[in-house]
Amino acid sequence: MPERSRGRNNTGSVVDLLKVLLKAVAEQEGVAPKIIATVEELEAIADSDNADVPSLHGWRRKLFGEKALALKNGQLGLVLERGRVKLREIAGA
Repeated sequence: MPERSRGRNNTGSVVDLLKVLLKAVAEQEGVAPKIIATVEELEAIADSDNADVPSLHGWRRKLFGEKALALKNGQLGLVLERGRVKLREIAGA
């Protein structure tokens, strides 16, 4: 099995946060996470805001991609509220 280039540029933690965001968005929208984005796409987004992946185009961008970029750039936070992950805009960001 070919080895995947995980954690390029030390982005492993960013990918982990993007996975939590993806699960929260998918749960909120009632769709399977893999329909919105794959792990490979999350890795590409972690590496570059301009990654050419489906989750940064069309309806996927509107549903998830914009939130992913905002989280990555410190404009969106994840909080736990009654045991559920919620999204919070970060004031002044």
